[in-house]
Amino acid sequence: MFKIYGMIHLLPLPGSPRYRGNREQILERAMADAEKLVGGGVDGFIVENYGDSPFHIRPSIETINAMKDIVCFLRDRYPGIEIGVNVLRNAGLDALRIATECHTDFIRVNAYIEPVWAPEGLLLPIAASLQRLRAKVSAKVKIYADINVKHGKPILSYIDVLENAISRGHPDAIIITGKATGKKTDPLKVYLAKKYAGKIQVIIGSGVNPYNIGSYVSIADGVIVGTYFKKESKIHNPIDGDRVRYFVNRTRKIIERIKRFQH
Repeated sequence: MFKIYGMIHLLPLPGSPRYRGNREQILERAMADAEKLVGGGVDGFIVENYGDSPFHIRPSIETINAMKDIVCFLRDRYPGIEIGVNVLRNAGLDALRIATECHTDFIRVNAYIEPVWAPEGLLLPIAASLQRLRAKVSAKVKIYADINVKHGKPILSYIDVLENAISRGHPDAIIITGKATGKKTDPLKVYLAKKYAGKIQVIIGSGVNPYNIGSYVSIADGVIVGTYFKKESKIHNPIDGDRVRYFVNRTRKIIERIKRFQH
C-alpha cells in the first residue's frame, strides 16, 4: 500500500531562539494541522521542530521535553494513525526517546549512515548508536533513514550510501529527497533506490504535488508531503485541509487506474 504522510512543522519551541513563551499557541497550531491531515485522509504524519532554526545538531533538553509533550498529546488524540518524529538537525537518539515514551511508530534520521556537510556543521552518522539503543530499550519504533539528505552536501556518493544503508544500516525505510524543502525529488534516484532496497520501503521526502505524483506511485512505497499541504504552498503557513483532501483523493485515483491497467 502506497502511504501518504503529512508534516506537522512545530512553531518555535522552548530553548530555541524565536520561542516567545507561547506553549498553548504551539499546541493549538499542531492540533489544527493534525486535524486537517487526518481529516484529509493521510496515513500518518511526522512531527518536526521546524520552527527552531537555526538548528543545533542536537537541541537542548528543554526543547526535547517540550516536543515530547506535544507528540504524546497527539498520540493520545490519534491512536489509530501512524506518527513519526524528526528532531532537527540530526538528533535521532532524542527522537527515539520521544517515540519510545510516546508510543509512536517511527523516527526520521537525516544523517543515518553517512556524514553530511550541512549549515549546522558536519552531521555524523548515528546508525550504530541508534540501533544499539533501540535494541537495549526493546523499542518497536521503526527507523526511516535519509539518503543524501536535503539541505546538505553529501560526502559519499548516492549509490555508495544506498548500498551501505541497505547492507549495513538495516533501516526500516529510506527517504529520498530533492536538494531542499519543497524541491522536486529526482525520479531516477527513486527508481535506483527501489532497485537496491529489496524489502526496505522507499519514501519520497520532498517536492511532490498533485501534478507530479503520477511519476512516483509506481516506483516508491510512500511520500512525505510538507510544502504543498500548506496554504498557498508557503512552508510557514498552516495546513490547508482542501489541499490535503485533493492530493490524497487524486493520488488514490491514480493508483487505482494503474492497478486496473496492470490487470
